[in-house]
Amino acid sequence: MGSSAFPSWWGSFQIPEGSCGRWEIGPFFMWIQRNAEDWTVMRQRHKDPFRDHWDVEIPADPPCPASGKDEAPASPADWAGKVPHDEVGASPPDPPQRYAALEGSGTVHITPAHADRPVVITPEQSFFLPPKRTVHLFVSLPLWLQFRDEPDGVPMIDDALFRPSDTWHGPNTQVGQVCYASRTRAAFAPIGRLPHRIVTPFEVRNRSEKDVKVERIKLPTPHLSVLVDEQGGLWTEAVIFEQPPGVDPPDVRIEPGTTNGSQKLEVLSGPRTRMEKKFVWHAFGDFFGNGW
Repeated sequence: MGSSAFPSWWGSFQIPEGSCGRWEIGPFFMWIQRNAEDWTVMRQRHKDPFRDHWDVEIPADPPCPASGKDEAPASPADWAGKVPHDEVGASPPDPPQRYAALEGSGTVHITPAHADRPVVITPEQSFFLPPKRTVHLFVSLPLWLQFRDEPDGVPMIDDALFRPSDTWHGPNTQVGQVCYASRTRAAFAPIGRLPHRIVTPFEVRNRSEKDVKVERIKLPTPHLSVLVDEQGGLWTEAVIFEQPPGVDPPDVRIEPGTTNGSQKLEVLSGPRTRMEKKFVWHAFGDFFGNGW
């Protein structure tokens, strides 16, 4: 868990028994109440994927409805007036959920995480990369939120702050993988930030003798870490795509650090899965077989 000095929506937070915390992260709202023996959690989403606001309030005002061990679980009706579901663009709240609490714990650990599948980015306009050229690009990717009541425990909640749509990536309907889809500008310079998204810098290197069409790029998001710079900006490691000469398959690798120019990067959360060398070679055709 990071220990950065700047305000942030992630970290460790104390919620005394009977109290409630509220998180607002872009289009995502969450309330966590500490009961005698459990946590009650409610989530709600805004329809605007670019909602640019975050706030953490502990104790929340107004407080969450009581839901102690001798009471029935809170229902959406119990939470009426406590959630902003009447805000323009907000969806109705999800039903509240209860999780058994770690005995004696009043601490919640909130961590940003990457998507649990690769994300296929589609530039608004595809482009060709001439031979022997390299292009540096930046994309903004959706974040997930994980909630635990012990630092290294299994997440009770592992949820998208704004869930992207599903897409299929592969050479045909039989070979490939279900991914998330994200349309992006694929900017040539660092891009503006949203509290519920993370920036991935990547390079496309064309070492071949032919033009390479950059059309769809499958980023290995489950294999990336969440890093934070000195200003509180969230980054991943750099991803390198390289087309070698001849007919060899493209090379995909992850490089430590980023190209953001920061002198210091702190790891907030590691990758969901480590990218083994054997896996990378097995996945080459899938990264580039149906457009980049």
